[in-house]
Amino acid sequence: MPLPVKKIFFLINFILINCYFFSYAQNISLDNHSNFINKENKKIILRISHSGDINSIEHKSIEQFKLSVEKLSNHQMEVKVFAKSQLYNANEEMEALQVGISELAILNFDTIIKSGIKEYELLKLPYLFTDLNKAHYLLDNQIGQKLGKKLNDKNIYLLNYWDQGFKQFSSLNNLDSLENLKDLNVLTNESENSFHQMELLRTNPYYYSDIIKAIKEKKINVVEDTIINLYHNNVFKYYNNLLITSHSYDGSAFVINYAFWQRLNSSQQEIVKNSAQLATQYSRSLTANYEYNIFNWLKKSNKVTIKIISQKDLQFFKKIMIVSHEKQLNNQNKELLLEIYQQLKK
Repeated sequence: MPLPVKKIFFLINFILINCYFFSYAQNISLDNHSNFINKENKKIILRISHSGDINSIEHKSIEQFKLSVEKLSNHQMEVKVFAKSQLYNANEEMEALQVGISELAILNFDTIIKSGIKEYELLKLPYLFTDLNKAHYLLDNQIGQKLGKKLNDKNIYLLNYWDQGFKQFSSLNNLDSLENLKDLNVLTNESENSFHQMELLRTNPYYYSDIIKAIKEKKINVVEDTIINLYHNNVFKYYNNLLITSHSYDGSAFVINYAFWQRLNSSQQEIVKNSAQLATQYSRSLTANYEYNIFNWLKKSNKVTIKIISQKDLQFFKKIMIVSHEKQLNNQNKELLLEIYQQLKK
């Protein structure tokens, strides 16, 4: 049976990348198709490629991880960081990690969900978390680790969770209440649950792989996303009516190739774990501060009309989104969701 096109692409990409590294540093070789080992001093190389530029939160956080790993290992471990999708694009991050083109990755929840691990949809349920502290409490403890173990079967090991923020609505026209959303085309995530939630608000949900193109062609009326993503995608230039609802948490998983992880000794694993924890704290702090600064800039600029959801609309929103929770309680995720509810009561 012939190999699928996507598999052939990764095979070719894998060979080309390793040829590049060989020509760049001939004393580096590939060990068991996952990690590079320097022949002279047995230096372990960890690679990560991400879609952000060098000023992005992802890059700055990974740089913190890199500094910590290299210092704690006395430079016997080295982290190579490739910004702006130098090794592969964002849609290929998970498979690239699985096949060993990279050792590390930052996978957003949507990527994980699309890979078949549907339990991560629970984290995006509307108003599951009242604030970031609650989200961190859940993710940093038993539930987060239980979800992380679901990744092991895909040759991925969870290190930590990073924030992307809470989702809001940005519209072409006045959006001072949820009633204004009725019958509008809303750009949301490519998931069954996201579409269901928007339908509960009586909107027409849409998904476009190229958000910039969709915005410029004005195929949509409203964009649902975090403030940071709305800002970075230049959404406010066209959709300058912001409704603050903070209805759905979004995040990502900082992960490592599982086979590579298992080949590290206990001291090396400890170095990676401690460095990942440091990078996580740094990333979360950067995200919170950056979102705060963007919000304040928007208020001062007078270029965006900002409305905060009223208590009446908030109660209505929470009430109709109960259906979204009930849908999860009627499938295989019921026990896990009940456990999440129980943990969040503490």
